Amino acid sequence: MAQQLGKIYVQIAANASQLVNEVGKVNKSLNSLQVAARNIGNTLLGTFGAYQVINAIQNVVTLMAEFDRTMTQVGVITGASAEDFERLEKSALKLGSTTQYTAKQVAELQLEFGRLGFSTKEILQSTKATVDLATATGEGLARSAEIAGSTLRAFNLDASEMGRVTDTIAAALNESALTLDSF
Repeated sequence: MAQQLGKIYVQIAANASQLVNEVGKVNKSLNSLQVAARNIGNTLLGTFGAYQVINAIQNVVTLMAEFDRTMTQVGVITGASAEDFERLEKSALKLGSTTQYTAKQVAELQLEFGRLGFSTKEILQSTKATVDLATATGEGLARSAEIAGSTLRAFNLDASEMGRVTDTIAAALNESALTLDSF
């Protein structure tokens, strides 16, 4: 039994190490792209339009790098397999492109759920409902995840119940003078 547990631990450690290694490679590539964009921007400073384009490219590269770093944290904290990590990343990117929130903000929501001990499946089940809660209350995604996730755990509910939990929280807040923090 101990030998089997040792093999499982080694396999999990190897998978996490491989994930961190791959994400590190992506970070290096993004950092190189950011440096190259900055160099091009410095070369073209004389042209205002070109400067704006380069500045926009730099901002996009910076946002991509920040998203990547946050997703790396999500992967490490949740211990997600490569397949689960890909599902989390796709979910963050999709919600980041179809809601008022950025993919980085959605990744921060996932990170908060990971800190609360949510599995990949639970995070994926809870994310959309929590985005809806944040939209309804005007609160940030990470804070909404913290409150909704803690509430779900306090009542020992399954993550599939997150929609009901967030609807109840939103209704309570909208019918009172409470904020998410005072809830």
